[in-house]
Amino acid sequence: MGLDEQLYRAIYGGDVPGFLTFVMIALSVIGSGWTAIALAPLIGLPRTRRFALTLAAACIVQSLLVFVIKILVARVRPWRALAMHPPLTSPPTDFSFPSGHAAGSFTVAVFIATVCLSTPTLRGRRVYAAIAVTLAFAISFSRVYLGVHYPGDVTGGALLGSSIGFFAARFFCARERVRNAAPNLEQPR
Repeated sequence: MGLDEQLYRAIYGGDVPGFLTFVMIALSVIGSGWTAIALAPLIGLPRTRRFALTLAAACIVQSLLVFVIKILVARVRPWRALAMHPPLTSPPTDFSFPSGHAAGSFTVAVFIATVCLSTPTLRGRRVYAAIAVTLAFAISFSRVYLGVHYPGDVTGGALLGSSIGFFAARFFCARERVRNAAPNLEQPR
């Protein structure tokens, strides 16, 4: 038995419903792609539009990469590979590696954390960054607890998402610095 399987068996919560299982299901729902709809109001506001569009582009890139990597790697979901009872939630039908939930949540978390920490005027920026990253870890953990991923799947997804989130945030911050440094060409009337 490999390390990934040993960790999976140690973390997997089984098929018994309870409060912790309910919390893990809630975290998985928060980490699903549907929560990206929360970006819609930010895209509509001029002040946050560039932030939201850059984050949305990062999420799209992440989703496409996860889709392609899943097909290329074709790792079977753990409950199937280990002939265990299927998870309580509706079991995913695609491949296991990398975790899309982990990739997506870390794309968003690292993007937010990097932008926050790069904005010295933002009050509470360290708290926002810590909350975002902690939530991404919790979402990733929930995927193993619920039995739909091996720990290696969420680690791979977290590394992929963190990379995309970091580079997208650096791009956004660089563009904002250039934009804010450019002289205002409009003359007051």
